[in-house]
Amino acid sequence: MAEVKAAPTQPIHPRNWKAQDWIDHASFGVGQVSESRGDKLDIDFVNSGRRTLLKSTELNRAAAPGASFKFPRDKSKPRTSKSKVKPLANRSEAAGDNHDEKGHEA
Repeated sequence: MAEVKAAPTQPIHPRNWKAQDWIDHASFGVGQVSESRGDKLDIDFVNSGRRTLLKSTELNRAAAPGASFKFPRDKSKPRTSKSKVKPLANRSEAAGDNHDEKGHEA
């Protein structure tokens, strides 16, 4: 994967970061702000994954990696909705057992 360089600019005041802004962090590299929550920022970094940083962290504005760049899919989220399986009434039906509750053959 090609390394992404930050655009050389001035740091932005911490309160002004918003979702979709591209930033550069000294340790984690280039990332995109996904959410601003109170005094914290959730940032998806290109090479370091998702991190939560304090808004007081010094960050620089960065250029987006490219129009075709997409973050890898979050493996903790399913691709499709979970299929719903209807449970059987009792275990004997599941085994094909033809016995009543007392074990007598029906």
